[in-house]
Amino acid sequence: MKTKSENPTASSDSASLVRIAGTTTHPLLTRFGKFIFPTCLGLVGAVLFLSALLSATAANFNSDFSVDPAGLPLGKAKIEGGILKLNDLQELIDMTGNLPMFGSYILPQIDTEKVASFTATFKASIHGGTEQAAQGFCFVLANDLDQSTPFREGGATGEGTGFTTGLVISFDTVDNLAGFGANGNDPGDAPGIIVRIGGTRVIAKKYTSLRTGPANDQTAHFVPVEITLDPDGTLDVTYNGVKIYDNVPIPYIPLAGTFGFGAGTAELTAAIRANHWIDDVNITTTTVTPGSPTLLAISPPTQGARPDAVVEIQIEDLGSVALSMTFDNGTAFAPTKTTAGNITTVSYDPPGTLTPGSTHSVKLNYGTKTLNYSFTVINATIIPASFATAANTVDTG
Repeated sequence: MKTKSENPTASSDSASLVRIAGTTTHPLLTRFGKFIFPTCLGLVGAVLFLSALLSATAANFNSDFSVDPAGLPLGKAKIEGGILKLNDLQELIDMTGNLPMFGSYILPQIDTEKVASFTATFKASIHGGTEQAAQGFCFVLANDLDQSTPFREGGATGEGTGFTTGLVISFDTVDNLAGFGANGNDPGDAPGIIVRIGGTRVIAKKYTSLRTGPANDQTAHFVPVEITLDPDGTLDVTYNGVKIYDNVPIPYIPLAGTFGFGAGTAELTAAIRANHWIDDVNITTTTVTPGSPTLLAISPPTQGARPDAVVEIQIEDLGSVALSMTFDNGTAFAPTKTTAGNITTVSYDPPGTLTPGSTHSVKLNYGTKTLNYSFTVINATIIPASFATAANTVDTG
């Protein structure tokens, strides 16, 4: 059996290697009752070692789909021939199915604690169908995935509606417009890789080589995909050896949820369609240490911020740790903070108004942790205060 989901406290794979919470460690580690510690530390040292080790538990899921990993298939998704098929155009060819073809698969839950960071690798095949592939697939981490309706390539269950509030990495193959079965991509973003958080577009990058196999060919042509979310909220996405996102800051808020895949070929795309298949999934996570500083909210939003926006970041269990912030890569300073209970709000009000259409970066160091984040101001005209007319000169009657 090659499918495995693990979050153990301690297990041994061989005489020379010990696996702790999904992480292979040094052969000096040996068993002591139910615990594991380096023989050179002694009992007191072992207790300290184990406490530090478990501060950010690592969990792992992997499957080659030779057996069903006990996830939840929705819509057209199925496991067949050792492949997760989010949709299968063979059903159209055999006239056993019809459009639309929406399918998603929610993986078994790996963690019960909030996920601080993860690395996911898998193989994807977008092949068959027509010369123009449609519509794409997505990889998600969320705690509000619909358990009865499949989510699609944009992480939504409908056309621009029903978005998960989690993290969505969308591999969108066609620039659909409203009314064309689109699942939420903004015009001009596709074909490309689009990142959403909280149902809102964070960033998009054009990429025209998402299709991996020729049209009219039901043979899978898999390519490697790697997605890494670092503890500082920066994202890396590599598709078929091409690094599309490299250490790009996103406003990720740690959440306890499940991973999954979704895809769609809409009824209105009868002339453009493709298969979307997944294989060899491996996900490794680290979780937030209970009681440690944890992000709860970030504003303004990454898109459409007001010109007079105030940066506000809410952190749980911040305590008395040191704070420093930089804005637009300037000189570090101590931001304003207010605390209510165990929730601290860190804020900074940029001087004046921010230029419409401009993009700004924020870096917050809080204790041993770092948040990198950027936002773009809405591109709107600002009417200067000098244009104001005295109230007694205006007839409002």
